Amino acid sequence: VVKAKKAVVSNATPFDTVKMLGDQPNLPQGVQDWKDTLGKLPRHGAIMHLFIGLDAEGLDLSHIEDPAHLIVQDWGRSLQDSQNLCSFFMPSLLDPSVCPPGKHVIHVYSSGGEPYEKWENLTPGSPEYEAYKEERGEVLWKAVERAFPDIRTSGRVEFSIIGSPLAHEAFLRRDRGTYGMAWAAGTSA
Repeated sequence: VVKAKKAVVSNATPFDTVKMLGDQPNLPQGVQDWKDTLGKLPRHGAIMHLFIGLDAEGLDLSHIEDPAHLIVQDWGRSLQDSQNLCSFFMPSLLDPSVCPPGKHVIHVYSSGGEPYEKWENLTPGSPEYEAYKEERGEVLWKAVERAFPDIRTSGRVEFSIIGSPLAHEAFLRRDRGTYGMAWAAGTSA
């Protein structure tokens, strides 16, 4: 419970804020109007993540000109398709202190169009969940393989984990695994 005389500043999405406000009776009318509007705002889809820690000893990075990339699997498909567009980021290229010497980290995530409906019927840790997570996370590995074709066979990967929309929801408290708002350019007031 957060009590304030004037305001509470939050980094929660509007959808999570609505859930935190709950069904409180007698909210001031301005707050109630705001709450009613928040839940109807356009929502970005769910996302998938892949985090990799790797041994960089002798790794050829000469072809990596920028630590951040957008990877499109097929230019003939929608960029809203989470199985088509991924963001690839190697923060250790900018700041080597984020990992031990001789190591690198990679974060890859999907475009935000991951359908949540299939996920909400799965139980984290169940064989069905783990199989579906691996299946849907395959595109993230393919994005990394664009830069490092032998990443999975080289023995360099020391740690990897795929984060599903359910993990995003559970650990980051993001409603339905979303990053938040999805206003199209030129359409929001």
